[in-house]
Amino acid sequence: MNERRKSVKLSIIITVYNAKKHLCACIDSFLNQTCSDYEIVLIDDGSSDGSDELCKSYCQNYKNIIVVHQKNMGPFHARRNGIYHATGEYIWCVDSDDKAANNYVVEELMNILNKNPDLLLFNASFSSKPNEKMFDYNLPTNVLFRNKEEIYKGILCSNSYNMLWNKIFKRNLLDFDADYSKLGRAIVGEDLLQFFPILDKVETIYFYDKIIYWYRINENSVTHCFDPSIFHAIKYTGNVKHYYLKKLDYIDKDKLFFSSLSSCATAAYKVRFCSKEERKHIAVKYLNSIATDVFFLNAYKKSSVMALPLSKRILVVLLKYKMYRTIIICSIIMKWVRKK
Repeated sequence: MNERRKSVKLSIIITVYNAKKHLCACIDSFLNQTCSDYEIVLIDDGSSDGSDELCKSYCQNYKNIIVVHQKNMGPFHARRNGIYHATGEYIWCVDSDDKAANNYVVEELMNILNKNPDLLLFNASFSSKPNEKMFDYNLPTNVLFRNKEEIYKGILCSNSYNMLWNKIFKRNLLDFDADYSKLGRAIVGEDLLQFFPILDKVETIYFYDKIIYWYRINENSVTHCFDPSIFHAIKYTGNVKHYYLKKLDYIDKDKLFFSSLSSCATAAYKVRFCSKEERKHIAVKYLNSIATDVFFLNAYKKSSVMALPLSKRILVVLLKYKMYRTIIICSIIMKWVRKK
């Protein structure tokens, strides 16, 4: 790692794991900006495809880049490690296969950060549809907003609160003292898990309704693989989500169980990424761990199964009746249909 820089306004954290294919495009998009008061922190999460060497090269050639190498711990812990090493007053967490929308977005964002918001939200687009906005917030735009309850409602009622890359937040809002060691290699819901403690401390927010970020759908990312620890991560994240949402009187408590049930269906659907060998034994054991867990049983009992989308409805009913082989077959068929 190069020598520690003086404090800057903004630290851009890029977590890297076997991301060689798109890594240069990602880093270059944030390097080629029209302002300078920012740093890029690259966290190599134990890459084995040459990404680690690319990170070293960038660090050696650019003074505003820091690189940290660690054993593979998953994106959640890699991101927290990056924030720990950052010097910025504000933090922007970026995925290594995405890009800045243009070479002046950092300058635009800096102008807003000078207004001193706790949290800055902005819009994004899929890289395949660069002119179409992804998010619709129920919040005032281009103004510093201070209504705590409306902040919660606007964010939680949008379709964007479970990711970090469309948000910039003050570094001092992070729960540095929290112990997440039991989480393991969280690969599902890690952004959501990190965001709720931040949101709980937010007093002011600024929503900039402009496309700042291009998101790339990556079929080879960690979210498109099978890991038996996935359900544990989903359950852990769901319990944290319940804790924070229960603090809000206007949140319908029944919706919490419905959200948990939907998450269980998502966990079950992960078996579509199993190899043929994993389907024989590991997948069945994994599905049984979901079907027999209190997290699922309570959610099934206290939620309206019929309100779920058809695909998730099928999965949770099959879970309830422990039809694991059928779930595996259905998941593979659903995956095939969605590709068509």
